[in-house]
Amino acid sequence: MLKQGLSLLLSFSFYTLSQGICLTSATAQIPSDGSNSITTKYDIDEKWFQQSLVEDNLSHWLNSAITNNGFFRVTLNRQWQPAAEQTATLVSQSRLLYVMAEGYQITQNQKYLDAVKKGADFLLANFRKDEGEWYWSVSPEGELIDETESPYGYAFAIFGLSHAHRVTGYEPYLDAAMTTALQLDLWADIKTFPNKRPEDSWTQNHMMHTFEALLVLHDVTKDNQILENARLLADFIFDQLYQQEDGYLPEAFDANWKPLKIEEGGYVDIGHQVEWAFFLSRAVAEKGFPEHYLDIGGRLLNFGLQNGYDHEQGGIFNRSSYSGQISNSDKVWWGQSEFIRAVMQYASFHDRQDLWPQYQQTLQFVQKYFLDSEYGGWFSEPIDPRLPNDEHLKGHIWKAGYHVIGMYVHALQLYEQGLVE
Repeated sequence: MLKQGLSLLLSFSFYTLSQGICLTSATAQIPSDGSNSITTKYDIDEKWFQQSLVEDNLSHWLNSAITNNGFFRVTLNRQWQPAAEQTATLVSQSRLLYVMAEGYQITQNQKYLDAVKKGADFLLANFRKDEGEWYWSVSPEGELIDETESPYGYAFAIFGLSHAHRVTGYEPYLDAAMTTALQLDLWADIKTFPNKRPEDSWTQNHMMHTFEALLVLHDVTKDNQILENARLLADFIFDQLYQQEDGYLPEAFDANWKPLKIEEGGYVDIGHQVEWAFFLSRAVAEKGFPEHYLDIGGRLLNFGLQNGYDHEQGGIFNRSSYSGQISNSDKVWWGQSEFIRAVMQYASFHDRQDLWPQYQQTLQFVQKYFLDSEYGGWFSEPIDPRLPNDEHLKGHIWKAGYHVIGMYVHALQLYEQGLVE
């Protein structure tokens, strides 16, 4: 059943290999005969990715997060036991829709599909303020906790509902995603995007995930306006915000979209550099974006490698200055997931063979310090095995499986496509 699900997953693959697309970046190793063919396949241990994805992660989310009314519990202790008090945000509920959709796609287990339906119905019934408008958080009973609107949350509503439609075919899920993306005209002028939660204001983060969500929405609709909006968003970000000379995208900006000075709180988020690299590769490879976006993606990935990579143990640090000096040396789960996904993508699909050592070193670091061999799942930060960690949470409103599951799924897609062994 697992192999059947993996084969079905290919129909929603990120890459149109059947059309012979194999792109190289400016930093790729191009074969001496001038062709763009992949010259080397790398063994990524497909069996480990399958086992760790399904048994150590998906099964725990399925068993611990789901409730009868569709509310997704996300505050989970190390043993995956739900806390007595729970809150779901628009982001956490939508991210777990994605997790359950992938669970069904891969395993064909009806329980995951039932979870998708219950979770999406709960989202529509309790988070939706109006057509295309959403509240921020609710209680397990669906009672409103925070009615603030958030562009970050809107992005994940589109993302989660698009994936829910992908596996269920239920039109109201797609209608809600499309209405959110189009009716309010949120993407027409990104500078007037409603930043109503202070932590969302004037960062590139909500725009990155809006771009991701629009690509996913286009996957299931093939709507040209959705793709055009994604293109307009990318043009704004990389024409006006991206620092072309040094190859990085600042994280925080003032009200005129000028990067904050370092002394005012400006920084580069290393994880977001590599996350953008992955999204841009996808946009060029599958969506027909201009190839200069692949060059930008390669430069963002290189910035992360050159300035944020830990050459001693593997993995990426959290933040740097604009000149590349590490300003926050934390290593968190989502950054490592995004780094592994991006380097697998560029190494296998764009023939960046120089990236495989960093992939291997980082995966080994993750396996040693992030994976919980006793209870399954990932820790939020690397755990020193000599110290107690019984209070470590497996889930909270910002840690709902989205980044980790995305990494595993991508590895299995590359394997099924024959790009790795």
